[in-house]
Amino acid sequence: MTNFLGFIYWLLIAPVVSPEIVGRAAAVLAVVGLLLPTLSLGIPTGVMRFLGREYSRRDPLKFGEYYYSSLQ
Repeated sequence: MTNFLGFIYWLLIAPVVSPEIVGRAAAVLAVVGLLLPTLSLGIPTGVMRFLGREYSRRDPLKFGEYYYSSLQ
């Protein structure tokens, strides 16, 4: 569904701007689409693991330290 809506978007935007702008925007979106999943590998799993472990210990100081450092 996402790809189909993206295709419709490009069909609607193509007459409004030049082909050069459409090509550059598509290239930037493609690079971002490749980099973001690669950069986020393991982060959600690590957060669930370490926050869950600290929460189960019931040590509020340690839990707060990890939570604070993960937001920086």
